[in-house]
Amino acid sequence: MDKNILYIGVELDEDSRELLKTKFGKQDGWKLYCHHMTCVFNTKGTELTVPEELWLRENEGKQKFLIVSHYGETSKVAAVRVMVDAPSRNKYKHITIATRDGGKPVDSNTIENWTLTEPLILTGKVKIWYRKKEKESRSK
Repeated sequence: MDKNILYIGVELDEDSRELLKTKFGKQDGWKLYCHHMTCVFNTKGTELTVPEELWLRENEGKQKFLIVSHYGETSKVAAVRVMVDAPSRNKYKHITIATRDGGKPVDSNTIENWTLTEPLILTGKVKIWYRKKEKESRSK
């Protein structure tokens, strides 16, 4: 995979972000995200599988529907599980709602207890995020 790719996912549209914030948003010290569902995070040496690459070629830029099915929370992170026609390397396809106390969005992968919730339909587009280019050295 292109080493400049940071991750591939489904980015929520503004209405879906607002819906998640209204329904599950956290207050008092929580940092809100409600941004995307990750398909593949590009760590060093990561390669797309053939099915992932074919799916990406077919779906990049296309709208997807995501159905919220569960809510989960730890002391550091809150997230919702989603059903969507998209691959994911995570145990559960999810969207991080918020973090606190040093938590990071990746900590959503540590949630063990999920509660079934009223379904919500969200929309987003398949997108590739690229790493920020390092500043070129000014000294010569």
